[in-house]
Amino acid sequence: MRASLGVRITLCGALSCVSMQLAAQDTQSAAKTAAAPSSQAKSASVSAEQLRAMQDKLDKGDASAVEQALGVLAQMGGDPAAQSIVARLRRGLPPQLTEAAIDALVLLERPLAAPALLELTLHRRVQVRVKAIAAIGALKVKSAQSALLYALDDPSSEVRTAAVDALASAGNARALPALFTAADRGVAGAWKAIGSLAAASDLKRILDRAQNEDVSMLRPALDAWMTRKDLPMDAKLRTVRELEKLGSASARACLVEWLAAQKNDAPPPLRKELFAAIKKLDQPAPAKSAGAPDTGVAKAKAGKPAQTGSGQPLAESATRRPDAPAATREVAQ
Repeated sequence: MRASLGVRITLCGALSCVSMQLAAQDTQSAAKTAAAPSSQAKSASVSAEQLRAMQDKLDKGDASAVEQALGVLAQMGGDPAAQSIVARLRRGLPPQLTEAAIDALVLLERPLAAPALLELTLHRRVQVRVKAIAAIGALKVKSAQSALLYALDDPSSEVRTAAVDALASAGNARALPALFTAADRGVAGAWKAIGSLAAASDLKRILDRAQNEDVSMLRPALDAWMTRKDLPMDAKLRTVRELEKLGSASARACLVEWLAAQKNDAPPPLRKELFAAIKKLDQPAPAKSAGAPDTGVAKAKAGKPAQTGSGQPLAESATRRPDAPAATREVAQ
């Protein structure tokens, strides 16, 4: 009886201990749950306090303090940080700090910065205009195309170049007429922007700009065109065939360099088309008929490559040189 009673007392004691442990665990869990909102509220309070401190530095601090505040706000992220910088920009900043503020807005990547950046594309200082336009391109502000097209007529060549670069990122095909005009005027980067925006149907329009079938000037457009992931494969194959038809030394060089650059990564149809085009351009010219004048034309039409002074086809001669690119020698073999 006493033994049975002892077992009962021990069992009850154990159960009591377990109950106390469970109760303690529940209390701790409840405390953690209650503490979570408190922790979040504390974090929000710290962020709000830090934001106010940075705003005070932007408004009342010297140049060093303003620059520090811009860096902290860029790291904080979010719309409130971007709004603080935009508000300070609109109240006016020295040029150097204006450029730093633009950099901070690019890091924040907030759409609400777009209107302030658009205003700065008309700033009296060239470097600020360049920075603002570059920022619009980096943020891909699609609504800024009109401002970028306007900047193509800026008195500064730096601003015009920044505008064509930004259009390559943030523009669309409607910018092409202005970009062709800019390219004809020699604005740096215009051809690359054209290649980045042109549709498959614009290939003829690009190649028509080749003077005497020399595509050297068009290379930035053609290179950008061929590396685009959004361009259909059919358009790239057609480009290879059109360059083969041109048959000039510069067209052949273009094909060879594309093959070398994409030797391992090019889709098989494109690689096959490049090989076939180069091989065709490297075929010897047909023998001249008796009495036919030797014009010494250095231009190669389809199947009629340019020749060296010894009469050897220029394209074939290039592939036999020891210093020719590996892809070129491979085609020649």
